[in-house]
Amino acid sequence: MAAMHADAFQGCATRDLASGAQFTVWCLRTRLVCKRKGDDPRPRIDHGFQVADVPEAARDFDQIFDWLDGAAVRPVAIGCFCCKQVSPDEAQVLAALAAAQAGDRAGCERGLGSLLSAVAAHEATRAAMRLAHALNAVDLPVGVDRERAPRAAVPKAANDPPGTARSWPAATAPGSAAVH
Repeated sequence: MAAMHADAFQGCATRDLASGAQFTVWCLRTRLVCKRKGDDPRPRIDHGFQVADVPEAARDFDQIFDWLDGAAVRPVAIGCFCCKQVSPDEAQVLAALAAAQAGDRAGCERGLGSLLSAVAAHEATRAAMRLAHALNAVDLPVGVDRERAPRAAVPKAANDPPGTARSWPAATAPGSAAVH
């Protein structure tokens, strides 16, 4: 699978994502929701990685999220479970993992570098490469399922009215480093 740019994911319906991308979005959102509730996300995340048959990769995901949560250069918008579309920041993470799955370490680091400082992006790339390798091993591609989404995702235009298929309701929500 060729690496995808974040524009391919941005505004995409979560149902149109390939299995590895859906799993990644679920992990991001699960971790954030648990954190917001004050719950330990580890049991849920660990269970998800066990079901995916890559239990060892849960630690790599944790490392990536920890970098996003603690070293982001700006607030990172992650959706909740009711969000039907991929946020722009989730799209960046997905593009970085897609690059990693394609063996493009530099592309992965560039994708994470849009959210993290250079040093943090470099460190997070190590975990992203391991996570991508694990997802590849169990045939969980990080991409857009072209059979479900025959049209390429189009990034949100500045003049799109609220509620269009490309808008994402939490993109400007205030909060901590990871927001909804």
